Amino acid sequence: MIRVLVVDDSVLLRQMVQQVVDAQVGMRVVGSAADGALGLQRLEATRPDVVLLDLDMPEVSGYEVLERARARGCDARFLVFSGRLETGGPEVVACLNLGAADVVAKRHSGQRMTDALAWMERELVPRIRALGGAAPATGATRAPAAAATPPAARPAASRPPLAPRLSLPAVASRPPAPAIGLPPLASEPVRLLVVGASTGGPAAVETFLEGLPDDFPAPILVVQHMPAEFTRHFAAALDRRLRFTVREAADGSTARAGQVWIAPGDHHLTVGGTRQAPVLRLDQGPPEHSCRPAVDPLFRSAAALFGGSAVGVVLTGMGHDGGAGAVALRQAGATVLAQDEGSSVVWGMPASVVQAGVAALQAPPDLLAAEVARLVQRRGSIRASA
Repeated sequence: MIRVLVVDDSVLLRQMVQQVVDAQVGMRVVGSAADGALGLQRLEATRPDVVLLDLDMPEVSGYEVLERARARGCDARFLVFSGRLETGGPEVVACLNLGAADVVAKRHSGQRMTDALAWMERELVPRIRALGGAAPATGATRAPAAAATPPAARPAASRPPLAPRLSLPAVASRPPAPAIGLPPLASEPVRLLVVGASTGGPAAVETFLEGLPDDFPAPILVVQHMPAEFTRHFAAALDRRLRFTVREAADGSTARAGQVWIAPGDHHLTVGGTRQAPVLRLDQGPPEHSCRPAVDPLFRSAAALFGGSAVGVVLTGMGHDGGAGAVALRQAGATVLAQDEGSSVVWGMPASVVQAGVAALQAPPDLLAAEVARLVQRRGSIRASA
């Protein structure tokens, strides 16, 4: 049973969320609070798995709740649900920095009650289930309940990470032997690194990128599931914190070695051109896995153009995006790595890679970065250039 605490100063919102959550199999609301101070008390009293948290509240704000809960070592997962998120990325980055696992922007008021309840069920329930660690139940709704989320080298800035560091195991684990019929892993130099992540991804992406060598010899392309208004701020936050130059991807840009490009929200990112001069391509093709950007289109394009000279990494995230793309990469001879279950906020996307038998290694983000560095060193260093 996933235990949910609702902290929001709107009585109607608390009632609506409880109606939606309590109608689901395997989850229930164990408490609610009208302000942050009471929310912190209820947090200790109810020990929830997931906290649905507003930001703008009297006395103690949602930001302060996140900060205090983090300082106390609270292990609940926080899903920030606030109208304030509609103003753009700084609030999202702030929430992630303070330990939120995911964020959802409240819809504008004025919709009919039945539509609002249906929207909550569609947007909140899958996230609560994923953050609470439960697989979707068959026939999950007991009774009908009456956007969202589905960021030259320089010294790193001295500031806190985008989200709290995960507790990382000391030793990486390796998956079972890969499926029969896959080609041998390529030994050619690494020319492209592609990364996919979703829920819990901002912290994992930052940790992974921090662990790469300063002189990384290939472009780095990242798909992080985020709405359009947030990815630019995510890229800017990483650019301030990391040694690499980090930018939101622009269509037609040449991807050069040592640069990090973040897929913009509402656009798929793929790679074209040549291996020597890869070019970024953006499109608004149909969502995949209900996501745009999605990881699979990027991975497929990397497999087609770079073959075994690409390396793919799938980090924490809800759902299965990246699984099919990782298979395409592996079938082209590329090395594929996946975050391990113990360090993942949600082990959905990495699990799909592991279960397909194509992950050469399961490990926390910092150890995955060390493995990529080892591959670069072992296989040589040919820099992709314009």
